[in-house]
Amino acid sequence: MTVSSELIVGPRCLTVRLSGVMEPSFVRGAERMFREHFEACARQGLAGLLYDVRGVESRLGTLDVYEVAKSLASVQAVGIRIAIVARPEQLSPERFFEQVALNRGAPLKLFTREHEAMEWLGCSGPTAG
Repeated sequence: MTVSSELIVGPRCLTVRLSGVMEPSFVRGAERMFREHFEACARQGLAGLLYDVRGVESRLGTLDVYEVAKSLASVQAVGIRIAIVARPEQLSPERFFEQVALNRGAPLKLFTREHEAMEWLGCSGPTAG
């Protein structure tokens, strides 16, 4: 896995900024990574989890994307919404990742603008730093 992450804890949400090259080997560790992020949200009492993947170059195939989305949905925590901010060219027209996660019950939405994702998560406003 050649993806690095920066975690930023806000008053209402955890932001995870991912960067680097996402190889198919990322799939093997994705579930553990997601679980750690949900656990961090639970410890801090946060209701939102934002993944910023604009700094990622993906080399994942369709089956890899399916497996990563399935992993995210399988470890989701009740009461925590998930937003993903991506560059427009990173999103497939059918929003495949989003559909896989939604079909498995994950409260997830994809965005191309961080402020819109923060608003949807309820992380913007006077008490959000």
